[in-house]
Amino acid sequence: MPSSNLLSNRFLAWSESSNIPVIHLNDARVKIRDPQNRWWSLDLAKAINKYEFTSSNRNDALRQFHRITQTFGYGCPIPENRVGKPSKRASYKSEEFLVAIRHNEFRQAHNCSPAKFALYKDIVRQRAKKFWYFNAKICQTYGLDYDDLVQYANCWLVNFCGLYERPDASKGDDNRRLLQNYLKQRFVELYATLQKKCKSISVEKESYLATQNDPISDTDALESALGEMSPDEAREKLESLLNSGGLDKETAELARIYQRRLSNPRTQPQTKECT
Repeated sequence: MPSSNLLSNRFLAWSESSNIPVIHLNDARVKIRDPQNRWWSLDLAKAINKYEFTSSNRNDALRQFHRITQTFGYGCPIPENRVGKPSKRASYKSEEFLVAIRHNEFRQAHNCSPAKFALYKDIVRQRAKKFWYFNAKICQTYGLDYDDLVQYANCWLVNFCGLYERPDASKGDDNRRLLQNYLKQRFVELYATLQKKCKSISVEKESYLATQNDPISDTDALESALGEMSPDEAREKLESLLNSGGLDKETAELARIYQRRLSNPRTQPQTKECT
């Protein structure tokens, strides 16, 4: 069942985007001013189909919105819209940003006003700073710095204000607590997404190294591959790689060094030490 928060938040955002004067009263109740400057009280939960209006299907939601706008003399305005729904499900492997910001929610939420960003700025920065402090290593692995995390949090703030914030002014403290918990949950999901991506890359690298006929084109991959082979296998692999001419200059030089070491039966291929 859709919450009254989502119902009223979407209606308020779409009305603002369409330049329709609306005041929120409580829960799903609002006041709307018609073009003749008359104010009318309206219970959104009774005036429209709340399931269609709060669904991810924009056409259904617009149809319910226009039932109200036409009734009060504003025709069929089209609120601001983000990009359309993607043709396929986003994957964390190639589109981790879309997955992390919950793009389905982001497309439904209206942009926050500058006042909203300012109101919650301290919470956004606090949660981003805490995540960076405890997870700096994995952030650095994927090129994320503190400012990037703030941008993630700002996107989630848009989702929160558009879909979950309680519009009642008297519940300001409640909204701050809700946002704290919401951002905490989103950062946990971000960590899980980065972990999944890390494991996926490791599996793909292992599969690549296991393909004996594929040329190895970087020094780390060469060291990792040789470390898993017996001396005889390593000698055969090095000879094959050097004869193929498929190595870059740096990797070829390293391969020759290993080849010289293997010519001495007392030496073994050495792998890069994990740190």
